[in-house]
Amino acid sequence: MAITYDLNGSGTVATISAIRFEIGDTSDGDGVKPNGANFTDVEISYMYGTEGNSTLAGAAHACETLARAWARASDEQAGPLQRSYSQISKAWDKQGIALRQQSGGGVPLSGRALSSRQDGYAYRAGSVEVNP
Repeated sequence: MAITYDLNGSGTVATISAIRFEIGDTSDGDGVKPNGANFTDVEISYMYGTEGNSTLAGAAHACETLARAWARASDEQAGPLQRSYSQISKAWDKQGIALRQQSGGGVPLSGRALSSRQDGYAYRAGSVEVNP
């Protein structure tokens, strides 16, 4: 299936193309996924929509998805030849963080966001401020 990539396009084509540009997924058949595939237009549209129709946040979502996908690839070594797929995962994670910051923040999907407990246990531990 051919990918949509036309930076001079308009509407949906421009949006998909802008996200592809940000993540470097611009060559049909030579994609950014671990198997060399490109994101589909539907996947990119989904990421864009779930990120409040923000191009940069949609690109951050793509990077976070790629970080998780590349994290599943194991590092390999055969004699002097070594492939560090974990480094690729870290690079995508770092790019996702940078794009999140450029887009104005938001909660990253990779689970880096810290949460706090809001229950009796947290209160007893002193981690929740309670107003009488």
